Amino acid sequence: RTRRYVRVRCEIDADGNLTPIAVLWRPGRAYEITKISRRESWACLGTGRGTRFTVWFGGYQTHLWWDTNRWYVMSRPPRCVASCKAPVTVSGRNEADRPK
Repeated sequence: RTRRYVRVRCEIDADGNLTPIAVLWRPGRAYEITKISRRESWACLGTGRGTRFTVWFGGYQTHLWWDTNRWYVMSRPPRCVASCKAPVTVSGRNEADRPK
């Protein structure tokens, strides 16, 4: 898993509590956070402490981290589908046909 930094629309109340409202995934794609089920202090790499929110957006539950000055989610590499298991073509030749 790798960090994917995202833009987040949030509110800050009179006591200074930060509450995320929406995740702006990429230009033109925003997801409203429909539920925050948990908020906790969490150790963040590099800066020490941050806040981890367990949130629901886009129909999925995930963790959203506030790491001192940036928001991020942990993203997984894309799943390999059947089409990516096909032999790799190099210079118009099948990888299996290359001399050994």
